[in-house]
Amino acid sequence: MTCENKVIQIIEKGYDVKEVKVPCGSTSIHGDRLLCDKCLYDRDLQDRLRQQDRNQKADDDWLSSSGWSEM
Repeated sequence: MTCENKVIQIIEKGYDVKEVKVPCGSTSIHGDRLLCDKCLYDRDLQDRLRQQDRNQKADDDWLSSSGWSEM
């Protein structure tokens, strides 16, 4: 991705919370993809990301069927 925007991620820290700014497209603490509002509503980008996810799943399924784990 070429987006230079930052996404604010809220992280629990004891009884408090902390705001951390991370680059758009990074992985969140929960393992999903963080996107800024501009990228979140960009249909072309969403189509490319869905295709990327489908390709990754196909690779993982093939590796799993051949006895290998995820790469």
